[in-house]
Amino acid sequence: MTTFNHRITVTELSNIENWIQVVDNIDDLMLNVSRQIVMADMMLPAWYVGWESVYDNVGQQYATTVGNQHKLPEMNIFTDDNLAAILMTIELNQKKDGKPIVFAFRQLDIFRKRGRHWLATQAHCYVPVDPETGERAPGALPLRGPIEWSDDPLPGPATQEKEAEEELRAWFRSRIAAQDIESLMAHFGPGDDVVLYTPYLPGEHRGLAEIRTHFVKAFADIASMKAEATDYHVTTDGLMAGIIARLNLHLTMNDGSEKKLSVRHSNALRRVNGKWHAMIEMRSFPTDLATGKPVTWLGDQPA
Repeated sequence: MTTFNHRITVTELSNIENWIQVVDNIDDLMLNVSRQIVMADMMLPAWYVGWESVYDNVGQQYATTVGNQHKLPEMNIFTDDNLAAILMTIELNQKKDGKPIVFAFRQLDIFRKRGRHWLATQAHCYVPVDPETGERAPGALPLRGPIEWSDDPLPGPATQEKEAEEELRAWFRSRIAAQDIESLMAHFGPGDDVVLYTPYLPGEHRGLAEIRTHFVKAFADIASMKAEATDYHVTTDGLMAGIIARLNLHLTMNDGSEKKLSVRHSNALRRVNGKWHAMIEMRSFPTDLATGKPVTWLGDQPA
């Protein structure tokens, strides 16, 4: 029988994430990281595949972040005791020109249990963009508290991992090819305990109604869209899954103009009655910390 959010498991995962925020060296942090980790970082170069890549790039960041005070004002966990999706808002209390400032970002981690140890297999973090300034949101981010998961959030049934991977590949292709609201919304659910994180503030949409409203507005000026996946990685235990990918989007607008966007895309999914549904989706841009602006196109760079 599948256990959803077993109290001991949630406590263990919460302790790991809180410990990661205060650990003062990269070597200790990497003890909780899988060899197959894929990370979408908030800052350039922004995409790391494999343990060594994360070690080298995140390790360089420690020179500027060690000594900062880290806080986790919001954390939501979804786990079946083998795989876990963890949504967080993280705050770094820093000083700039001698004055205290808050650097806040959102993060989705996917953890897989190997033996007795939980290891991060996917990490996606980003700083939301303030649509009024076009720059990263300053200060603390809005918080909405605990997500209310349904009474039966993991009804299953599970399937074998190889079959699950094939099903998830088909789900993902369908998800990024969706051209209308109904087709798109069919990938979420099946209940109302779903959340969408988007690049621009407010950046968090809970429940199917809010998600639909967001996409109706987002699609209003788009005549057609083509999505090209340049990277795709999945981890699954047959009941839950995590996907992390990079997409190049080619948009044709209603006025005939064209736009290009590069986005990082993540999902946490559950299998219900033989079909996969996203209960979490996160899309983001990396940030150029020198300018504070999002980097919205990377499609001309090598994958």
